Amino acid sequence: MTTDQVGGRPAFDLGQSPQGGAVSLEPATPKGLKPCTFENLMERYVHNPRLRTLVALIGGCVSPVYAMEVAVLTSFRKIRSERQRELFDALDQGGIELTDELIEQEEFIHAFLATARAADRTRQRQKIRLFAQLLRALASHKDGFDVDEHEELLRVLEDLSPREFASLVLLRQHEHAVARKNGETTPQWIFHFWEDAKHDLEQKLGIPSAELEGFLVRLSRTGFYRREIGFLGEANEIGCTTPSLARFLSMLYTEEGMLLLDIEPASAENGTGSEG
Repeated sequence: MTTDQVGGRPAFDLGQSPQGGAVSLEPATPKGLKPCTFENLMERYVHNPRLRTLVALIGGCVSPVYAMEVAVLTSFRKIRSERQRELFDALDQGGIELTDELIEQEEFIHAFLATARAADRTRQRQKIRLFAQLLRALASHKDGFDVDEHEELLRVLEDLSPREFASLVLLRQHEHAVARKNGETTPQWIFHFWEDAKHDLEQKLGIPSAELEGFLVRLSRTGFYRREIGFLGEANEIGCTTPSLARFLSMLYTEEGMLLLDIEPASAENGTGSEG
C-alpha cells in the first residue's frame, strides 16, 4: 500500500504481495487501530446505549451488560420471524409447486432470496402475500422462470405504497366498466369514467382532487399508468392504466380469482411513494 500525495490517504498498490500471492484490495489496518467489527463498534459507543442498541440490531451481537439490547433484539427477531412466517404461509397456501428441479435452479434461489429480503423490509402483511404470489406465478410459468422479470416486478411492487397499488386497481375497475366504442379516441373514452374515478379516489383512498395530478404524475413512474397528451403536446390530467398493469395484476390473483388486497379509506396512508 502506498500513500496518496494529495491528502495523505492510504492508496492501493496493485502489485504482487511480498509472498507472491493475490493482493487484497482492502487497506491494511493502521497500527494501534482495531479492525472495524461489530464488536468493536459496540465498544466504541459504550457511552451511548441507544446508538449501541442499533449497532446490535445490525450485527446481531449482544453484550450482557445492557438489558436494553437484549429486549430490542428479542423484539426485532420476533418481527422478522412473523414476517418470514407470513411469507411461508402465503407460499404454502398459494399452492406453489416446489419440485427438486425448481429449488435447485440458481434463478429460483436468487428470486426466493430477493423475495425474502423484500418481506423483511416491509411491515405490510398484505404486501408480503403479494410478494409470495408474484414468486408463485413466475415459478409456475410454462416457459420457465424469468428471473429478470421477477426482479423488475418485485422492485416495482416494493416501491408501491398500499394506496398507490389500490389506486391502480380502482382505475382499472373503472376502465373495465366502460366499453370503448369503435372510432373513439383514448381521451374520449377516459372522459366517460374519469369523474367517477376521481370521486372514488378521493372518497375511498383519501386523495383530494387538488392533489390528484401530482399523485398521478408520481404513479406514472411505475410504467403501469400513463397520462394522456393533448393536441398541443401538453400533458392532460386524465390518463389510463397500461397493458403492463394487466399482466402484473394477472400474476397477483390467486387461483380462486382473489387479489390479496384489503385497504379501507380509514387505513389509507396520506403519503405516497414507498411506505414499506
